[in-house]
Amino acid sequence: LIAYALDGKASKAEAIGRDITEATPAQGEDPFVILGKTLGLPPSTKPDERIAALKDLTTDDQPAAVAAYATFFMAKAYKDSNRNAEALETFLTVTGVYPTGGIILNAAAELNAADILSGLTRREEALALVNSASRNAPGTVLADEAKRRLDSLK
Repeated sequence: LIAYALDGKASKAEAIGRDITEATPAQGEDPFVILGKTLGLPPSTKPDERIAALKDLTTDDQPAAVAAYATFFMAKAYKDSNRNAEALETFLTVTGVYPTGGIILNAAAELNAADILSGLTRREEALALVNSASRNAPGTVLADEAKRRLDSLK
C-alpha cells in the first residue's frame, strides 16, 4: 500500500486499502490505509498541508509503525521545503521515539539526518549517524550506502 502510494499508483493503493477496510469493517478505516492516502496526495499539495496531514498520524492513538512512517515522511517534507532544523529534529524523532519502525526506516532517517548535519559542518555527529545506519541495517542497500558515505566523511 505504502509503496504504491509513493510510486504514484493511486488506484493500486486504493484497491489494497479497500481490501484492508473490507477485511476489518468493525474497526473503521485502517491507519495504514489513511497513511497510504496521505502519502498519495498529489504533488500539487502544499508542503504545509502535507506536513499537517502527516502530523495527524503521529498521535499516541496511532500504531507505532504508522507514526514512525508518518514522522519520516513529515521530515522529508520539511527537508524538501528547506526547513532543515525541523527536518533534522523530525528525522531524529524517527529513531528516538519510534525505533520499532524497522531497520530500513531507521537507517534512512539516520542517513537523512547525517546529510543535514554534514551541511551544518557537524561532521562528528554526522559520522556517528552514518556508523549507526551501517551497523544497524546489515545486508541492506542502506548499509551499503552508509559504508560509501563513511569513506567520504573520513
